[in-house]
Amino acid sequence: MTPATRQRLATILERELDATSVQIVPSGADPGPDGDGTTLRWDLGRGRQLVLRFAGPILDRADKEARLATLIESFADLFGEVAAEVPLARPEPAAALRAELSALSGRAGALAALVIDARSPVVWGSSEAPTGTDDPAAEARVKDVFRRARAAGISWAELVRRPGDLPLPSERKGPEETPGRGLRLVPPVDELAPLPTEDREEIGRRVQLTRSAIMRVRKNPTLSELHRGEHLHEAVLEEGLGYLARSFATIYVLLLVYPGPFDELGAERAVTRALPAIERLVVALPPDDAPTNGKGAVVALRPRRRK
Repeated sequence: MTPATRQRLATILERELDATSVQIVPSGADPGPDGDGTTLRWDLGRGRQLVLRFAGPILDRADKEARLATLIESFADLFGEVAAEVPLARPEPAAALRAELSALSGRAGALAALVIDARSPVVWGSSEAPTGTDDPAAEARVKDVFRRARAAGISWAELVRRPGDLPLPSERKGPEETPGRGLRLVPPVDELAPLPTEDREEIGRRVQLTRSAIMRVRKNPTLSELHRGEHLHEAVLEEGLGYLARSFATIYVLLLVYPGPFDELGAERAVTRALPAIERLVVALPPDDAPTNGKGAVVALRPRRRK
């Protein structure tokens, strides 16, 4: 690997992963202590390892590793013979896609980035807390909120897939007695009940905006024409809701969600740069077996040939 190639690779990794330095060293070498959690290592094979250093402790190590795996695969030509020795074991496509979408939402300044299916309610992948933002403190806070939600058994992907509104804590009401009758109304199921109020408001706001954006996109008549070669490219910049939607691979839509007007040009640049990797990860996902309605599926079988 030439010095120019090394420098180009280092620049890409520093930019995409927000690393402060990148080194390729012998596997047995000790580039310095990493007890403070600021170092990420990747075995390149042939006795070499990639070492990335960060300004502070790595809070999202799994996401960083998944993102790094995607970048190494995407820019394999820069590694030459070294890249050919990169271990084949990589994160599952779903985890790598989540990391890629989280990185995209961070670069684009979006609340969420997700991939939806144009022909069914399936959400193929979604970011959680954005990564690589300009506000590390806020990023860490949101990441903690999502961590607590996962610990409580709440799935972000399942939340955004469901339709309807989420009542905020101030809007929740207890059962009320119906006048003239002894019955009580049953309150709606609270999907965020296990979370404290502050976490509920943080995630609830994101869920509501994301559901609204998905609903708006699904109402776009172009969506039903994607299989005919049409292409969806829509930007909405309204007070209270903004989103950028772009279709790809005939049946998928990449969606960035914002709380209002946003930098459309910056979002477009971020999407253009990230879309090839996202498309590759999406098509590598296994089929989603979630039913799209309650009627089940009907499969036409070829009649048995009579002898």
